[in-house]
Amino acid sequence: MVATNEGGLPDFVNDSVGALVPVEDADALADAITGTLQRADNDPSWRTKIAEYAASYSQANIVCELEELYRSVLS
Repeated sequence: MVATNEGGLPDFVNDSVGALVPVEDADALADAITGTLQRADNDPSWRTKIAEYAASYSQANIVCELEELYRSVLS
């Protein structure tokens, strides 16, 4: 994953799953994309880790987490 370092993206993207780059820095973006592709090519287990991480942010998982939060508040 490669994302710009703005908004809520830094809450989800970090060095363990990708790279954050400054906004409007095309060179940093290109370097991050290249580096991320190389990392994924060199470490197939990292690709699996990223897929699992992304799946954890599915809509179904987020709904379950919100339901748990609401239940804890109401208890």
